[in-house]
Amino acid sequence: MPLGPLLNRFPAFTDVPSAGVHAFDINCLAYLDVIDSGGVFLPESLLSRWEMALWLKRAADHLTIPPFVGDGFEYFTDTASVPDARAKKHIESIRLLGITNGVGGTRYAPFDAVPR
Repeated sequence: MPLGPLLNRFPAFTDVPSAGVHAFDINCLAYLDVIDSGGVFLPESLLSRWEMALWLKRAADHLTIPPFVGDGFEYFTDTASVPDARAKKHIESIRLLGITNGVGGTRYAPFDAVPR
């Protein structure tokens, strides 16, 4: 079954109009559990860099790339206070995949905001 008809029955957020230009993409990400569904998406709100890392890693899990295999070493020196242990691993994963180099040196700035 193509994903389009299925997603039309899966409105993930009350603040994403079904006719909106990004509705299909946002609902697809929610359907695939890349982003948490239900309630509101807050499309104009900012996202923290650690939350972005979670979304990127969850999306990467749907690609045919090798899973993260780490040695426990954390390259970034400013991620200790990230409240989600998975996010810490995902931050390192997206660094190893070449998606991010942080903000300079060994800093990732996990609480800085990025647009959704």
